[in-house]
Amino acid sequence: MHEITSGRQTEVFRTEDAWLAAALITLGCKPFVADNQGAILRTVSPDGRENCNFLFESSEQVKNLSRLWLDMERTQIEQPENPLCYLWALMHNRNRCIDAVKQTRRLVFRRHPTNPKAMVFATEKITQ
Repeated sequence: MHEITSGRQTEVFRTEDAWLAAALITLGCKPFVADNQGAILRTVSPDGRENCNFLFESSEQVKNLSRLWLDMERTQIEQPENPLCYLWALMHNRNRCIDAVKQTRRLVFRRHPTNPKAMVFATEKITQ
């Protein structure tokens, strides 16, 4: 969800997309902070569901970046050198690396039971 609301004097851009929020911060967009409240708004509904909204001062940069983010497939084709495309790739590649690590068997090194100078290793079965 991306939303722009008008407050007292400042328009506020709000998103639940943590990846977009990280990209906006990285590209220099200014978080919205007011009334001793941080730039993150966490709410809990009566049924216990929690929502997390990231707040930014609305600007042309925020609007343009969020528009490009919403159609990243097109953005990557039309503007492959856009810094947002590099951030998108970085985030997705990080997740692929983490998934690969989770699927890789670990080698566990242990001291040999009768020879403390020797090491033995075994692979652990992956449990999901």
